[in-house]
Amino acid sequence: MTLYTTEQALTAMAEVVAEHGEDYVYSDEYKNKDGDCVYAVHGKPSCLIGHVIYKLDPDAFDDLAAHEAGWGSASAGDLIADQYLLPGFWDNRTAMVMQEAQALQDREGTWGAAYEVALNANRNLSHD
Repeated sequence: MTLYTTEQALTAMAEVVAEHGEDYVYSDEYKNKDGDCVYAVHGKPSCLIGHVIYKLDPDAFDDLAAHEAGWGSASAGDLIADQYLLPGFWDNRTAMVMQEAQALQDREGTWGAAYEVALNANRNLSHD
């Protein structure tokens, strides 16, 4: 059973983008010592996907933040496989859509553009 659908994750992402602004770019100050984006800083959501997970399930976000603090970062597409999120948190399709948004954010794209990439990825997966 999947806890959160792609539509729920995209709705949460739209809310995060609205709160931070479409032109928001993830800041270098939040990256770890290796220059990687992270989901949490001091237990609070940091990157776009961290904010999405927090909106969907604050307890799951807390588990993710604790896991990341101990083991380092993982890509959005691997959060379940790497046991940062519980199996069934979201399905493979949602993981792929979130990965597309994360990849653009990590290349210093705006969160508005990352959201559009996620929407396009979801549409493209609908046609497969």
